[in-house]
Amino acid sequence: KLILVYLRLRRAEDSKMYSSKELTVLEVTTSRLSTEEEDIGSSSISAENMFVSFHGLLHDEISEKDIVSCEMVFSGRTGIKFYVTCPNEVARFVESQLYAHHPNLTVKTVLDYTPSIPDDDKNVQVVEASLNKEYFFPIKTHRDFEVDPISSFTSALSNLDTDEEFWFQVVTKPIPDTWQETGTSYVTAIKEGQS
Repeated sequence: KLILVYLRLRRAEDSKMYSSKELTVLEVTTSRLSTEEEDIGSSSISAENMFVSFHGLLHDEISEKDIVSCEMVFSGRTGIKFYVTCPNEVARFVESQLYAHHPNLTVKTVLDYTPSIPDDDKNVQVVEASLNKEYFFPIKTHRDFEVDPISSFTSALSNLDTDEEFWFQVVTKPIPDTWQETGTSYVTAIKEGQS
């Protein structure tokens, strides 16, 4: 649901979801010097804390106001670019959290890059990634990897042809803390031999 939900969010002009006019696209850059000085562990912890801070966007009512999309765009023409897209009303909060956890970043508001793909383009492929276990199971974090998983990912995609692009997107939305009840019920069932 990661990619398809958000693409639908961006293009849903006539639905209750946001149109691209109601979204802010932030281009995020860092200097090569600052990334070389920062070790993977501290950078990963900063990123983890930034995502934790996004939980502050949680609304009581069901809303798309708390959706934040982190995007990497690989292009044979322009190289690798990083974006964060969010509703206009939370853009200042998101930008402040980017700076708070990564002070060496440069963040600027840019035009949405997604209209560059024609709707009738036959060479577009979309793949949806999802978890292979229930959402309450832990996922691998930076502590589980010996090398930076992003660098191997970016290295593999750094040799695209000039007419090729690859977009990778992670859509985040905070959920209420009630998710723990489901996980606790699962653990209890396992302990009692019910599963």
